[in-house]
Amino acid sequence: MAGSVICIILIGSSINLSHNVLEKSSMNNIKPFAESIVDKTTGNSALSRRIVNCSQLLRYRVWKKTLKMSSIDGSTHMEKTENSPRNEVVSQATLVQMEQISPDVKSLFFRVHDKMFTFRPGQWIDMMIPEIEVVGGFSLCSSPFLLQKENLIQLAVQYSTHPPALWIHTKCKVGDVVKLRCGGNFYFDFHKTDKKKHLLLIAGGVGINPICSIVRDLAEHIIRSRSDEYRALLLYSGKSRKNLLFKEELMDIAKKVPSISCKFFATRETCQEQEVLSHRIDPSVLRESVLNLNISKMQTYICGPPPMIESVASNLLQIGLAEDDIKYEKWW
Repeated sequence: MAGSVICIILIGSSINLSHNVLEKSSMNNIKPFAESIVDKTTGNSALSRRIVNCSQLLRYRVWKKTLKMSSIDGSTHMEKTENSPRNEVVSQATLVQMEQISPDVKSLFFRVHDKMFTFRPGQWIDMMIPEIEVVGGFSLCSSPFLLQKENLIQLAVQYSTHPPALWIHTKCKVGDVVKLRCGGNFYFDFHKTDKKKHLLLIAGGVGINPICSIVRDLAEHIIRSRSDEYRALLLYSGKSRKNLLFKEELMDIAKKVPSISCKFFATRETCQEQEVLSHRIDPSVLRESVLNLNISKMQTYICGPPPMIESVASNLLQIGLAEDDIKYEKWW
């Protein structure tokens, strides 16, 4: 395996749903979203590689409006992911470690009981908590290798008044037992033979979770196989340095694995650190990143709220990325 590039960009989080920006198979699974962005006359995807005429622009605005509405429609995680794929295995898991890793984010390690429980890097879990009717939805930030070696998974959960997140921040304690089930179609499959190995991953804030899972897993694969086939660029944005979760670990990974690079951005703080830039991930950053990659071999992953997805995806389309090469994870 030789000479490929992976670019990663991260952005905000809380409860999720995922699919390609215009991936037709994914649209079929999410009918309300698909109906609003698919041309009903031709059946073609509503966004073209370049938005160049009025009809395309109109459909793009419909897609844009859909993203905004999806963030405030009040649907639960289970409703939003109703048609997403899920594993059959539901396993009990015991909380073995909990730590405050930022002013509003807690890291949690759960030991999974069922040996049949598996996941792919980038996927989320349903969390069933005793005495709480609402099912939580949280992206995993750990690598599948950690599960294989130690039966552990890791989450990084931001504070909110949503019952599962509120329970984690106010009542959860080491020794508590929950039930977990894995699902979602936002992931990087290392075992897929026709996968694209130049990855552009985009995120910010707690949107680091699924991307971190991919980076950790990728690094492990590269180290074990001694492969020079992959290269990764991580673009990670947060309000301040304190909101850049796992920054030190990600920098260490980049030092150990030269084919993985990281760039960090603080949008509301002037940083003296050389590795943290004091501005957003803007179109010029995206253009520079794409120039360092081979577009024909590139896959983009974006995790964050709809406004971020809307901005980044539209810029990437204008730069020249194909619709099917942009996947995203929406968070509310």
